[in-house]
Amino acid sequence: MKKFNKDVHITAKAPEDPSGLPERVTNRLRIDSWERSNQANGRAGDAIALNWMRPEAKAFIGWWDATDPSNPVCKAWIGAHDEANNPQAKPHRHFSVEVTDSDGHMQTRLGIPYDKDHTNITTNKADFTVNRGALRVPVGSHLEFGVGNSGKTGPRWEIRMSDDQSLELLFRESPHDLPRVVGRLDSGNGRLEIDTLDAGEMFLRDRSTGLPNRIYIDNGQICVEETK
Repeated sequence: MKKFNKDVHITAKAPEDPSGLPERVTNRLRIDSWERSNQANGRAGDAIALNWMRPEAKAFIGWWDATDPSNPVCKAWIGAHDEANNPQAKPHRHFSVEVTDSDGHMQTRLGIPYDKDHTNITTNKADFTVNRGALRVPVGSHLEFGVGNSGKTGPRWEIRMSDDQSLELLFRESPHDLPRVVGRLDSGNGRLEIDTLDAGEMFLRDRSTGLPNRIYIDNGQICVEETK
């Protein structure tokens, strides 16, 4: 195995006319794989192996803006690492996609923890937009609105589709409580059923006066009561 003590640089001769690019001027690094791997480790199918040799080391691939050859700037980073830069901080132990912020500092925008049976993928100061497509949540999964980065502490709301394809709104007061259905849109008859958290009532604002009204059922009768 050949070892190099310095960077290995693969490049191509710059074209004489960069605006026209009459000939191919990009060199590729091609790696072929013929093996499959189904082992827990020692995978034979990884065509590229990035090894970190110390817990704080990072095995990353960088994308650099080298339009100014005298001052190349890294704009994107992707890879995995164990320890954080700060030795006192909690270990990251994640696969990370990072890009620069407005000051040029690398920020993790997508993090996928490893060594977990069920992992929690997180974003950081990033929005997610679906263009000309659909964001789907299948039966058995749900949208959850929680507190904290992990989403595992405190009360939270959930939206899910039931087995009969009705849309349900649920509330979980604590991580140890089972979620309670407080709203249901029946897919069969279009009926909206609401069961509030403290009593069988709901509040609506009067369209003309703007005052809130409490609506509830008392002994089979629908009652409307103005509230302040």
